[in-house]
Parts: sequence; C-alpha cells; structure tokens
Amino acid sequence: MSPRTFRIRGSASDVPQRQWSTTDQVSVRTVRRLTPGRARDGVTGELEVAADEVVRVELDNGFVLWSRADDIVRDYGHRSMARDGGDAWEFGTLAPSRERTEAARAERGLLGLGIKVLEFFGVDLKAKAARNLGVVLEEKLLKGHPPGLYRCSLDDSFALTPLAEDEPIPAAGGPILLFLHGTASSCAGSFGKLWAPDNREGQVARERFQARYGERVYAFEHRSLTESPLSNALALVERLPAAAEVHLVSHSRGGLVGELLCLGGCEQLETMLPAGHLDALFAADRTIAEQIGLSPLDEEAARARDQAYGDDRKRLARLIEAFKTSPIEVKRFVRVACPARGTTLASGRLDRWLSVLGFLAEKTTGDGLFADGVDFLLAVVKERTDPRTLPGLEAMMPGSALTRLLQQPQLVSRADLTVIAGDIEGESLWQKIKIVATDWFYGADHDLVVNTGSMSGGLRRPEKGARFRKDQGPGVNHFSYFANARSVRWLVAGLGRADRDDAGFLPIALAQREEPRWRDAIARSRAATAPRPLAVVLPGTMGSHLTASGEHVWLNYWSLLRGGLKKLRMGEPAIEATELVDDFYGPLLGFLARTHRVEFFAYDWRLSIRDAAAKLAARLDEWLPAAERDSQPVHLVAHSMGGLVVRSMIADGGRGAAQWARITRLPNSRLLMLGTPNLGSYEAVRWLTGFNPTQAKLSLLDITQSTDQIVDLVRDYTGLLELLPFAPNDPDFADLNRWRAIKETTQARWQTAAADKLGSARRTWQLLRAAAPDPRYMRYVAGCQPVTVVDHQFADYDQPWLAGRKRLAFLATREGDGTVTWASGALPGVRTWYVEDTPHDALCARTQAFTGYLDLLTTGSTTRLPESPPARARAAAAEPAHFLLPSLPPADGVPGEADLSSLGFGGGLPPAGSDQRPAAPTIEVSITHGDLSYARYAVLVGHYRGDTIVSAEAVLDRQLDGALSRRLDLGVYPGSIGQHALFFNKRPSAKPGGAIVVGLGQVGELTPGLLESCVRAALLDYALQVVQWPDQRFGKAGSARSASISCLLVGTGAGGMTVRDAIESILRGAIAANQRLLDTQMDEQVTIDRIEFLEVYEDVAIAACEDLQAVLRDGQLASAVRWPAETVDRRQGAKRRVRFDEAPQWWHRLEIVEEEGRRDVLRFIFATDRARAEETLASGQLALAESFIRRASQSPSANPEAARTLFEMLLPLRLKETAPRQTDLVLLVDETSARYPWELLENRWSDSGRPPAVSAGLLRQLKTREFRARPAHAIGPKALVVGNPDIRQWEDKFSDLPGARREAQRVHELLSDHGFESRDCIDDNADAILECLHRDAWRILHLAGHGAHEFALKEHSGQTCKACGQTPPGREHLISGMVIGKETFLTPGDVEQMRWVPELVFINCCHLGKTRSDRELDRGALAANLGVQFIRMGVRAVVAAGWAVDDAAALSFAETFYGRMLQGEFFGEAVRAAREEAWQRHPGVNTWGAYQCYGDPNYRLRKDSPARSVSARPYHAPSELVADLDNLASDFKAGQSQPEAESQAGDQIASLLQRIPQSRREAWLARADVAAALGFAWGEARQWTPAIEWLDKAIAAGKADCPLRALEQSANFKVRLAADEWLALRNSPPAGLAEKRLETVGRIERSIVELEIVLQRGETGERLNLLGSAFKRLALVETNPERRQKVVGKMAACYRRAFELGSRDDCYAFTNWASARLLALCLDPRPAGEWQADLEAEAARVTEALERASETEPDFWKAAGRADLDLVRLIARCAAAAAPGAGGAAAQAMPLEGAALEQAIIERYIDSIKRGATPRERSSVIENLDSLIELIGQPPSSLAEVSGQPPSSLAEVIRRIRDAL
Repeated sequence: MSPRTFRIRGSASDVPQRQWSTTDQVSVRTVRRLTPGRARDGVTGELEVAADEVVRVELDNGFVLWSRADDIVRDYGHRSMARDGGDAWEFGTLAPSRERTEAARAERGLLGLGIKVLEFFGVDLKAKAARNLGVVLEEKLLKGHPPGLYRCSLDDSFALTPLAEDEPIPAAGGPILLFLHGTASSCAGSFGKLWAPDNREGQVARERFQARYGERVYAFEHRSLTESPLSNALALVERLPAAAEVHLVSHSRGGLVGELLCLGGCEQLETMLPAGHLDALFAADRTIAEQIGLSPLDEEAARARDQAYGDDRKRLARLIEAFKTSPIEVKRFVRVACPARGTTLASGRLDRWLSVLGFLAEKTTGDGLFADGVDFLLAVVKERTDPRTLPGLEAMMPGSALTRLLQQPQLVSRADLTVIAGDIEGESLWQKIKIVATDWFYGADHDLVVNTGSMSGGLRRPEKGARFRKDQGPGVNHFSYFANARSVRWLVAGLGRADRDDAGFLPIALAQREEPRWRDAIARSRAATAPRPLAVVLPGTMGSHLTASGEHVWLNYWSLLRGGLKKLRMGEPAIEATELVDDFYGPLLGFLARTHRVEFFAYDWRLSIRDAAAKLAARLDEWLPAAERDSQPVHLVAHSMGGLVVRSMIADGGRGAAQWARITRLPNSRLLMLGTPNLGSYEAVRWLTGFNPTQAKLSLLDITQSTDQIVDLVRDYTGLLELLPFAPNDPDFADLNRWRAIKETTQARWQTAAADKLGSARRTWQLLRAAAPDPRYMRYVAGCQPVTVVDHQFADYDQPWLAGRKRLAFLATREGDGTVTWASGALPGVRTWYVEDTPHDALCARTQAFTGYLDLLTTGSTTRLPESPPARARAAAAEPAHFLLPSLPPADGVPGEADLSSLGFGGGLPPAGSDQRPAAPTIEVSITHGDLSYARYAVLVGHYRGDTIVSAEAVLDRQLDGALSRRLDLGVYPGSIGQHALFFNKRPSAKPGGAIVVGLGQVGELTPGLLESCVRAALLDYALQVVQWPDQRFGKAGSARSASISCLLVGTGAGGMTVRDAIESILRGAIAANQRLLDTQMDEQVTIDRIEFLEVYEDVAIAACEDLQAVLRDGQLASAVRWPAETVDRRQGAKRRVRFDEAPQWWHRLEIVEEEGRRDVLRFIFATDRARAEETLASGQLALAESFIRRASQSPSANPEAARTLFEMLLPLRLKETAPRQTDLVLLVDETSARYPWELLENRWSDSGRPPAVSAGLLRQLKTREFRARPAHAIGPKALVVGNPDIRQWEDKFSDLPGARREAQRVHELLSDHGFESRDCIDDNADAILECLHRDAWRILHLAGHGAHEFALKEHSGQTCKACGQTPPGREHLISGMVIGKETFLTPGDVEQMRWVPELVFINCCHLGKTRSDRELDRGALAANLGVQFIRMGVRAVVAAGWAVDDAAALSFAETFYGRMLQGEFFGEAVRAAREEAWQRHPGVNTWGAYQCYGDPNYRLRKDSPARSVSARPYHAPSELVADLDNLASDFKAGQSQPEAESQAGDQIASLLQRIPQSRREAWLARADVAAALGFAWGEARQWTPAIEWLDKAIAAGKADCPLRALEQSANFKVRLAADEWLALRNSPPAGLAEKRLETVGRIERSIVELEIVLQRGETGERLNLLGSAFKRLALVETNPERRQKVVGKMAACYRRAFELGSRDDCYAFTNWASARLLALCLDPRPAGEWQADLEAEAARVTEALERASETEPDFWKAAGRADLDLVRLIARCAAAAAPGAGGAAAQAMPLEGAALEQAIIERYIDSIKRGATPRERSSVIENLDSLIELIGQPPSSLAEVSGQPPSSLAEVIRRIRDAL
C-alpha cells in the first residue's frame, strides 16, 4: 500500500552532498530541499512528498527539528489550494497549538521561530532498526569507553582511566566521588564542561574535589538507551566495594541510577518491598502512553516490553539482596536535572526529544549526538519508535515501574540529597526553542529536556535530609549546569557542606501545611455583630473533601497514593462531605469573608445533583432567618456543578423553590454562576473514556489502579453522569448503546455505565431543561482558555498493525474555559462576563477577578470584567470553529503532594503565571461632600514643614482637645517627608476617631510618588496601632479590625498636585499598605477597608468624583478599589460656591533659588500652580541689579522709578504678566536670592497704584539644609528689647540713634501693656546686652540699632616691636552683625549660642545715622545674614530691615505690627497691615518695603485671641451672596460658627451684606432667592423674628424664585417664636397672661394651618415632623387638660405617619410619637392599646437601625437618639406603673431598673454632647426635656418602683436628667 502524499509549497534547491548514513541498517534513497513559501507572497512552486518521509526542519535561529512529513503537516501546516485545485500545504512559523505561557504570547511570530528550510529524506529501514541502532549510537557516544567504572582525573583536561575488572577499589581512606552521566551521553558529555579552560568556577570545583577526594574520583560509563537504570545500578553496586562511603554527582537520567543506589539507605527494605509488591509494580504497563497520544504496541514490542519488565523485577530483587551482602552508604548526593518523577520525553515523541537533545549537545558541548551519522535518528523518526521499546527511556516515562518505585510512600532513604534544578527564563535562543516546545511539556517550567517539577521527586528523605536550589535565566538549559558559575558553586556547596549546614539550599520537603486562612476569616465573618450580606459558596464536582468511615480520602495525597480512591466506590458506607478544597476555593472564601457572612455548602459530588439540591434547601433553613431579620441580601456563589445544584433546587417545585422565593424577596440577592456547565461538558465524556488529565494523574499516583480501573470506579457516579453534554444538538449520552459502540469501536477495556444510572441522569437533564432561568437574579462568569473539548470522533491509527482499529479523537474549540464551552454555560437572557486567561478550575482562585465578582453580587453589573468574549488569537483566525484536540501531556511525572491543586474536574491546564497570593483586601471608597467634623473615621491630613496648624488641622485640633497643638509646641510635629503622627480620640465612640498627619516637606517638594510613600508608611503605623488598641472601637480584640480612614485631598493645595494625582497616590499608598499587611499575614488582624474622601465644597467633590472615575480605569487600581455609590455623598456641613476662591488662610508659594552651578542665574518655580512652570533669568541683568540695589538701599526716600526698574530687571516675563492678579504670596528663597529686595518692587503697569507688598501679603521662607533639629522654644510671655546700644566710645564710627531708642521704648511699652514680661536694654553697654541675651528664655527678641556687614575690624596683637617699641598694625578681619559697643558686635555666632530659641525676632539695624565705615553698608546682605542665622535656629518668625528706614515710618511699622500680633492676628496679615500703615502714613518713604519678613503666614503669637478676618472682596453676582449665606447657615448648623447672641449672628450676616455693591443693594435684597437665603441663615442662628421677616419677603416677592422650604420654615419659625415668647411670659404676673396665652394659641394655630396647606400638596416625613413639632408647642401653651390631651393626640398622629413614611426606622419620628402616646397615657391613665405592648420590640428595632446608621453616617442626632430611645423606655415604664391594675407587672419587662436606666440616659446624653455637639444641638436636647417636664406636670404616678429611690414623679426624674446636662 502506497503511503499518502502531500504537496508542500515552496522553492526547491540543491542539497549539499553529505553521507547521512554510516550503517547498513538505514538506506537514504533521496534528499530534497525546499524553502517554504506562501501563495500570497507569490510563491507557486510545489514539492510532493510521501507521508513517511523524514523531514529535517531548520529554523531561522539555527534550531533543527526532525519529524515525519505527515506529522509536520498535522502539527504545523496550513492548508491552501494547489495549482490543480487540490490541497497544498504551507509553512510559515513553528507555533505551539496552545498559548499557555507568557513567553509564548510575547514571542509569537518572532524571526527566531520562522522556518528557514525543509529537507525531505526518503529512507528505507531493515526491519525494526531503532533498537539495534540505539546500541550503535551508545557506543559512539561513549567514545571507545565500554560500559564500566573509570578513574577520573581532576587535572586540567578531562581523562578517564579504565579499571580492570579485578582491580580493587579501596573502601577505606575516605569517601568516593562518583559521576553518573545522563541519557544519550557520556561522562565527558555530561560533565566535561567542568574541565573547560574558560570555566573558572569549574577549576575551583576541581581543586576542592582534589583536596577532598584525592585519587578517589570515579566515573561510571553506561548504556542509557537500551538498558534500564536498574541494570545500570545493579552493575555499579556489584563493582563498588562493600561498606564504601559514596558521594554521587549525577546529571539527568543518571540521577535515577543514583536514586536506586540510595535504596540501600532505606530501613527494612525487604519488608517494605515484599515479593508481592514487586510483582504488582512490574505487572503491567501503567505509563500514560495512551493519554499522550502513543498507539498500542504491536505484539512483538509488547512481548519485549513485558520481558524487559520481568528482567527488571529480577534485577531489583538482586539489587535488594546486594545491599544486604555488600552494603554501600551514599553520604552525599548532588542530583542535577534528574527526571525523578518521570518525563514524557517530549510527549512521547522521540523525534522531538532527540532533536532538542542533539541541538543542545551541539551548541553547549560542541559535540552533537549525531555528528557521526543520523542513522538512529532517521530510524526513530521513520518508524515512530515508541519510547516504551527502549528500556533506558521507558524507565523515565511517568507511570513506569521505576518512577512508581521511587514514589513509594513507605520508602524513606537516609542518603543525603541535594537537588539542582533549572528553568529557562528571559531572552535567549533557548527561550525561543522553549516556545516551540510548549506542547511537549505539561508544565511551563523546564530546561527543554526535563520538567522542573519532576527534578524534586524521588525517594522520600527524613526531615532536613533533602534540599534544593533552582537556577533560572536565559543561560539555563539541560546541558549548561556544569558550565554556569552559579550551579557549579551549588555543586561544590552540596558536596562539601557540613552535616547540619544547609549551605544556602532550601528544604525540598513540603513545608507543614498551615491551617487554611479562610477558615478563620469565615469564623470572623460569622461572628461579626453588624449585619452583613449572606454569601453561600457552592463548589463544583470534586471540590468538596470526602471522608470514608472517618478517613480523609479526597483530596488527600497519601490516601490516594495508597489506593484510597477505591474507598469512594459507590455503595461504600459512611461517605461524608466535610469542607471545600482549599486550593480551589480558599482564596474566594477569604475574599468574600471581608464583606459578607460566609457559609459554604460541601456536598458529595458522586451523588445526583438533585440529592445535593435537597440538602441545600435544608441548610438554607438555617442560614436565611438571620438575613431576613436584618433585611440583608443573599448571594449564592456557585462554581461549576454547584450552579446545577442551585438550579435543581429552584426547579424542584417544592421546598427548594420556596427557598429561592425567600431569597429573591430580599433586596439585591443574586445567584452568581462561575463556569457552570448548564448544558453539560465533554470533559465528562473524557472521564468515562479514560482521557481526562486528572484521571491520568490519579492513575500515576494510585499504584493499585490503572486508568481503565479508575473509569470503572467513576462510571457509577451519578453526579459525573449528569455532567455529560445534553444540549439539544448533542448526541444522546444517556443511551447505553452509544457507550457500547464507543467501547467496541476503540476496543477499550473499561466498562460502560449502567442503564439505570444513565436514566437517572436523563431525568435530571429534563428537570434542568424545563427550569427557565431568571435573568433578574442570575449572573454568569466564564473562564477563557485556548482549548475546550466540544465533540468526539473516531480516527484511524497510523501504524499498519492497527489497521481496522479506531481510536477516540476529540474536537476542541477556542470558545470555552478548558472544561465548559461558553455555549454550554450560557442561559437565555442571563448576562455573561469573561475572565481572560483563566481555566475552569481556577475561577475561584483567580484573585484578580474577585472585585468583579463582588460588583456582580452587589450591583448586578461590573466594568472590571469584559462582557464580550475575547477575540480569537490571530494565529487561529483562519481555522474552523472546531479543530482536532492536540495530544497534550496531562502530566510530566508522577504527581507530588504540591500537585494536588491540579486534581480538578477540568482539563488540567494550569493557569500560566497566575498570582497565587491571596487577594488583597478591597478598599471601598466614597466621596463625601461635608464638614470633617462629621468624618466617619480618623482623618488623614498633610502638613508642610514650617507651617502652623490652620484650616482642617485646626478643626481636628479642636475636636481632639488640642492634641495637635501640643505636639507642635513640643517640636515633634511631622513636617518633613517621611514623618507622620497619629492622634486618637479619647472617647471611643466620638467622631472623628482621630487624625493621621503626614509630613509633606517644603512647599513644592511633594510629588505623587512621595505622597504614595508617605501614605503607605502612615497607614501601616495606623494599622499597627489599631491592632493593639485596648478598647473595641475598631472591632473586637482577636478579630479582624478595620483601619478605615477619612481623607482630605492631600497635596492639592500648596503641593500643586491635581485632584486626580492626589486621589491616585493616596489609593496606591493604601493598596500598598494592605499588600504589606497581607504579605506579613497581618491582614487577618487588620485591614484598610474603607477610605472616605472628604471635601467641604460641592464643586471640588464633583470634580473628585470625575477624577476617581478616571483613576479606576487603571486595571490594578480597579481590582483593589470599589466605589459602589459612584456619586457624591452629601453630609452635614456641606458647602457650595459659585466660583473657586482660595481659602482665606491660603497663601501661594513662589520659589526663587540660585541655579545649580551658576551663581549669576536665578530660577523661579511656581510651586502652587496646578500646571508647574519654571523660568530662568539671564546673568547680565543680575549683575546690574545688584549694583543698583546696593546704592539705592542707602536712602529711605520713596523712589518709585527705581522700584519699577528693579521690577523689570529681576522678574521673569511670566511673573510680570501675572502680577496684576497677585494674591497673598510666600517667597521660598535661598541665601542667594534672599539678598534681593523683593518687597520693594513695584509694577509700572499696575492699575491700583499700590505696591504688590501692600495690596497683598508678601512673606519669605528660607530654604536651608542646616537647621536646629529640635529647637527649644520659650513658653512664658517674656521679651527682650535691645535699642540703641551704648557706643559713645566709638562715636568716630557710629552715631547715636534716637529713632532706634524711641522705637525700642514704644515696643517695650506695647509688650508690657499686653501682659508680656518685657526687659529693655536701651542705651545699655555690650556686657549688659550679652548678659541679658543668655539670662532667660525670651519668646520675643527685638533689636534696634546700628548694623554692619563685613565691617573691617583690626585685630590688636598687644605686643610691641622690640626694635622700635611701637605696636605693629593688626590684621584686618571682616565682621557682620549689630553694633553693641566699641569694636563689639552681636554676630550670628552669638545668636547660635542662645540655648532657648525665641518665637519672634525683629531686627532693625537700618536706622539712618552717621556711619564712618570705609565700606558702603550692604543692608540687604546684613538683614539676610542675621535673619538666616535666626531661621536656622528655628525661630518661627523673623522681621529684618534690609533697606534704609525712616525713623517715623519704622516706628509706625513696629507699632502696627506688634499691635496686630498681640491681638492674636496671623503673622502674614500683621505684616501686610504694618506695611499698609507705613505706606499710607508716610507717603514719601519706602520703609513699608524695607522689611524682609520670614515665617509661616498663619503663625500667631497669641492663640487665646480670635484672629481678625481678612477683608473680603465685593460680590459680583447675587448667586455668590446666596451661596455664602447657605454656607453660613450650614456653619451655624454644624457648629463651626456659633452665634451666642443675635448681635453676633447679625455681625456675620451683615459682613456678607456689606459686600453687595451699594448701587445694587436694594435690588438684590428684593430678590426672592436672596431673601430666602437670609431667612434660612437667621433661622439656623435661631433668630426667629428676622428669619420670618425675610422668608415672608421671599414668599411675597414679585418673582417667586425661592424653594418651597421657605413656606415650611416660615410657618415653623412662627410656631417657635410664639412658643418661645410664651415660655418667657409664663412666670410673669398673672394680669393679662390669659389674653397673651390665647393670642399665642391663635398664632400657633394659624401657622399649623399654613403647614397643613403645604402638606396637602405633598405628604413628606419632614413636613409631618414639622407639623408634629407645632402641635407639641401648642400643647405646651394649652393649659386645659382636655384640650392638651387632644393636641397631644394630634402630635402623636403626625409623628406616627412620619415614622411610617420613613421605612419605620426614623428615630426622631419614633421617639416623638412614642413620647406623645405615653404622655397621653400620663395625662389620662386608661388601659392602653396593643401599641404599648409592641413598643419595647419596636424601640429595639429602631435602636438597631440607629446603630447601623451611626456607623456609616455619624452625627450628634444619631448619638443623642440612643438616649431619646432610653427616655421613651423610662416614660413607658412609668406609664405602665401608673396604669390601672398594672400592679407593677410591666416593670419586669424593663432591661434596666429605675436608677440604672436614669443614669444610662444621662451618660448617653453627656457622651453625645462631648462628641462635639454645637450649642444649638445641646439647647435642642434641653428644650425637648423642658417640653416633657412641662407636659407631664405632676401626675399622681409614683416612681418608687422604677428608681428604687424615695417616691418622685416622672417630671422630677426628667428634671434631674436635664440638670445633669
């Protein structure tokens, strides 16, 4: 029969002449060469080749692959049309059929994988030639060294000396070093690189070996293809001397020989391996040959294989006997790249395996396997040699007798083992070849010959008896270990290490398995006190652990290894499902436990899903009541078969359907199916025919069963049968005849499933088909893998001896998860999402997808996962929808214990590069528009170095009782980047919970990366404190605590950072902190699970939402952050504005520094602009400017032209352009730029005519790296004033300064008048001044006098010349400072010696006076010189004159400056006001700009006085006024601005009205919107009369542009005003009081009518509460008991209706309703209705709802609400005691007895007030208590039973509560 032919497209060429065959076994008839091409490239040539021709494929990168023509066409060919219309095959690149590794995806299509040339060989063989040619090849490879033991030289060249057969080997004298080479190699081939001249580490190794072993170094040459390792080992043991201590070094297969030698180190070897056990091991072929695509052996080969197994069984028995008679001790064994668990030999394809082996050998050793002829290779390829026919190779196959022997659990060898393993990584030729080999290995890690995981197998060792290191990198491959320096060093370390020294290796034994972390997480989720959604997790088939009679069988490695799977046969008793398999479900369980109360449903997956469904329905009876009680959603998360269990429960028409109805009644409940095979899976077909990868692994692991026997076991699993495909277009797999046909056609040995079992499966399918899905409550997630089985067919075998016999072939699709196709999972109408690169069995372990799952559960949708399937791979675009499933290896060796996670139902493709770490906690983010006084958690804020505590920090400081200020005063407040401080609220329940202050460095220094680092460090510290915190504010001790934070938009002000950058940096810092907690396993104790971004202004909050949305488009952030609200959360204290204005305390920053390396250039950095800009100044201008300044600084006269010239000379163009818009500014200067008079500059083109330093604030801050780290500041109010020091003895140089004297005297007076203990040194001498300087701790230091810069002072030597008797002239030296005496200066050095650092220093050394210095005084440099020294010391504020000053103007400046500072003014505003005063009062001088003022603009000398507000600009639109009035009302309500009297509220409102342009005042105030805003503001200030006036004006306005709330509040305020006036009149003389009362009643009733009219337009809870409040006040005015009773009834009705409208959880409405009903009882003690009996339960429910609300939105009213509820209980208790016939029985229902209840109410009220109640809130509580006292009066009921105290009325008890507040 002629072989099939193929036409290959390409260009033919000549083949160079070469002798291909060197034996008579192989004849090469023809050799043809073809360069492949494609039709689209214009290639039309074709070459017809026979299917059995041998093909040599050479790639562009030099790699050569040998194959058969039919195999190469099937594996890599692409069909096209030939010239005659037939098929022509094209080849472009070698690409693996599956995309599994990152490398494959990254490298696909690179030039290195392109095919360069194809060479076709027509070959004839003499019979079965491969076995005979294997012997020939072995002889060639051994290079004339017959098998045997050789002495090995350690000299510079590799040499072996044969040992005579009778030559003895001495056992004494030390250990023997023995080398064992690998497959198809020799000792020179495996180890020769150690002798390479360029191998430095090899030389070192040989020197070490020489010193250790001397002449006792041997090499064992042996046949590795045609002889088994047992044959090799037996020959070696019989040659070694008895009792020898042996050290082994092996490569590759040689390690198997070494392991057999190590059998001698096993205790009781004969007992452990009895004869019967050996028979079982060698009884049959248990390799996974069929699963990797190998055909059955022909009869002759099968007999030969059986004979070889029989021989090996005898050899093993002889080896065991030899160990008894001639024992050896393996003391050290370094095993390199050994296939200890087996290797599939390139998936059973020897052509591929030999290609790689030959190429590696040639490239790494220079000596290829086939250099002397390719006879063996041609024969192997031609006849498709099965590796089972070569004993040396069969032994390495997974499942061979040898690999099973070495995995026997009872065998433990004491032979010490060190493993060196390897894996190719990185860019290299080897990595490109590894891509080609993707299909040839199961795992992704290998060295091109042996799977990395297999290298760590072999005999078990005792603890610390085995260790390993793994070499990874581009230079690693199977033949490189003895050339790579690293692995050679490991070889030396492994042989030479001391017994107790691991020498840097890692233990090879699995670490003790820790208790799965998810168990603790679930326990904590169940113990959580706050209500949570319920999550029920259902595993897929094989996802539950099973026990048999109490023994753990599934999934237990050692039980399965010993054949325990048979204990799970159907019918076996006492099979129980215990819990879920950790590796598959632990990550998802732990993740869900952070947000849910988690339960899991383990079930016996062998049984029908209907059985599991019934048990699930029963379990839900236990779990649902709590969810229903708390109205929490139920989320069913079902993986794989678990989804069918749920759907079967829903469809049962009984109990299960009822449970589903209960679930769907709960809001937001859902079923999430992960990879559920809703129409079955062809993987079940593979299970029942013996082709499932997990099944193959089980057969390797279970030494007692073959694959067929496992099929016979699982065929009875009803649950497995129910997973068979049952789509309408699928074959009927419930038909027994179909299974019989498959078995007969394939001549399989497995048994078919029973007919009744198949019938049961059919009934389940019918149930599921009839169950319509509910898309409202169901969601589906599918995994994605390149290959999913979708069908099957029968195919012919290629081997002629199998003609007529069929094999089962499977078809695959790219549209599935590797187990379940997308079509099989889809349900009509149910939305589907996809998890890319995720196999079926990993859907519950793919941590990156978990946040998407959480979105689907909580919202029903997600953007974190794609909702459309990923596009097909480009390489697969042209292939059909279904293609032949390639024969992929299911395993690379006998599974180890670490491989348990691969034993799932699915296809077994491990997730490539998946992150196996637990998912970091998801952070829930919210954007809150409100005041930070109501922050939910501790607030994170930033602080710039050198700033004081203002703005947000000031609010936190107030809330935390001054804790921030105390730390600042101590000098340990964070400022520099990397610093932070934590503050905790003393009261556990108070909000905010504390403050986290992070240092932001100097302004302009902060970057997003630095902010992220700062936040991470601060949050880790915070989390650590949360874990250790003694009370339970963060959660119970021992449970996972929450380190949630509220956070301002740190860095967006002075930092110049955008809101987006700030949000992203903070989130990344928090995520990094969580990851660190996870890495250190602290996530079980604490997590950062919530971040609340706070912003008081609405526009910024909205912008923050937009930026957060943009930030969350980042994949990494989106996977770790949830933003469920996706909107702004408005809270109390929220403000809005029409336009953006900086905060009043905000000062912009401009940095001016010397250009690095160029002293003549300045750099200007606009540090506070949102878009950072930089400009530089040319050097020539600076030189001119400095000369100009030095001359001009000598005169105080105003010289506007000079100032304007300097403006043009010094400032870059950008600053000139923005000068008209200048606001308050801080200049950050260095010592160079500090010399320039920036304050004096004037803008020639200014419209206002005012200098910039006068029209707006202008301060300086010094950038310096030298500063006193911990300055000690004075605390007491002490000041030292130095003025006009006594320099009369030096009048020739310096004159008297009366101006300095007057200034000092005035400053001394000012300080003394304001409570400072001021010491003046006016006209004092130098000694007195210096003594005073160091005598005390001065808080203020004022210096006024002469100054000199670089004054030339001559030194007096004090010696006379012996020759002439005269004193020689002294040397001159330059000195700078304040002149305090003759030749005496107060210098920077004297300043540095001060122990106590002043807070404020004022230096005025620029008074005009006679100075006879030879040098011109550089006043600017002097000011900078002295000022810099004080700043470095840590002085908070420095004022230094840098220009000549006019005495009168200087005095004005000083008076104003000190006056403002002593009144508590901010430093920046005090300086600005002093400049303005000097400018206005002294127009002819420029002293206003002479002072250089350094410091924080918000520094205050006195904090006990309120800072004066900054004058505000006029309004330009009415909307601005309305916004500010709304914000003021919000301030009144939030307590930030507390008017204690009407005049104060009036002042604040008037200050806003003053900003209305005078011409528009009348028109604006007539507007409805302005009038309404004024009315609301007055109302929040509790000033009812003006509030009513303005609201009525708004209502009556011509254009009714006001909210409906104006009507409501107008009536409300009228009621309040009438009630307040009546209460004020109650104690007046009785005359006329009745008339007043009637008038008041009438006013309130008219207002009630107004409210009722509004209520008729729409009934709301707010309006009903207002109406109830009006009736309450009317009841207070009514004195007639009957009318009062009636009004109280109406009050109760209003509040009850409001309560019902508010979902029955409104505490305010409830307590007022209950109080009204109870008051009615007190007024008329008749038997109550049913409502009173239910009151306690209702109160408990409202209390629970209130506590939940307080957790998420804390405020005063929720805190006080708990006390209000207890007060209701107290009133109810009294009412029950007063009821007729009660007999005190009701008293027993009270949870707290009398006095204790009273005390609890007092404590709750006081605690709520201490949490930060405003005066208004506190007065509201007292007003409510007063109302109750008034309404109760003095009824006859006694509280003796309630309080346990002497009888007192209810009114008296409430009065005691009131008085306590």
